[in-house]
Amino acid sequence: MKYELTKEADALLCILYANYKQKNKTMPRDKARKCGHLSDIIKLVGSEFNEEDTKDLCYELKHNGLMWIGDADDTIFMSELTTKAIAYMQNRSGNEIKQIVKSVFSTVPQVFKILGM
Repeated sequence: MKYELTKEADALLCILYANYKQKNKTMPRDKARKCGHLSDIIKLVGSEFNEEDTKDLCYELKHNGLMWIGDADDTIFMSELTTKAIAYMQNRSGNEIKQIVKSVFSTVPQVFKILGM
């Protein structure tokens, strides 16, 4: 399945998927899919996006069925990748993921290491 995502949302999905893969080495899938609070997601992306942009990108993923979000008080307090997101990412090539992330993020070698690139 193909989703219509901006480059930035697609790159965020790649980062979140890499985080899922890393966590899934030591915990069950249902727990590894959890992305946490908006501040946890911001820690993953570093300084590439500000808080509002990161939140907006998460909502873009949500509207495409790739992320579940629990929100209150104008912030994301819980989030997780959906199984659709995991399946979508599992069916993408490593080179495609690498190109997407490189086009948006200036320094993300840890993502490539986690994804075995």
